[in-house]
Amino acid sequence: YNAGNQVEKYEFNKLVKATSQHIPRGTYYITFNAKRQDAPSNSPTTTFQAHVWDMRRCILKDSPVVESSSIKI
Repeated sequence: YNAGNQVEKYEFNKLVKATSQHIPRGTYYITFNAKRQDAPSNSPTTTFQAHVWDMRRCILKDSPVVESSSIKI
């Protein structure tokens, strides 16, 4: 999310949920909470969802690819 958004930057706070899907192989959906980097420590978190595609097993890439990451609405 941070790479595509130049206005607000977030820091990971807590994992909420992670699931995997066997087809296509290596697909993961991750829900997590994050806080704005410039926010006070007692500020509320924002919930994000990420779609991650791990192609290391299929085409020997160095790291998983984050297909998308957005604020959960």
